[in-house]
Amino acid sequence: MPQDFTITVAVAGDLHCHADADNISKESFLLAGALRKPVGKHPVQSLIELINDKSLKADVLICPGDLSNRICSKGMMQAWDHLKEIERELECKGLLSRGKQRALR
Repeated sequence: MPQDFTITVAVAGDLHCHADADNISKESFLLAGALRKPVGKHPVQSLIELINDKSLKADVLICPGDLSNRICSKGMMQAWDHLKEIERELECKGLLSRGKQRALR
């Protein structure tokens, strides 16, 4: 008899993180190195607050792309750190992103 199998997937796409100096026009709200307070002004901190408030969990976090805005290297590094933080908060067994992946635990 087949067993039921359920997997919960969280998707975080189009982060478009960038260094403030690299993008004066503010095409994206996610700035590398931005202060986490007030919480409502920081997209990732706001998401983490929601995850904790609602006790959200996921088996896998997927980011299909656009981690940084306009190929900003600082934004790319910061976005990857944000994804790892979100993965940890969701208690995921793995993180998959275009070009990078962490092994499923």
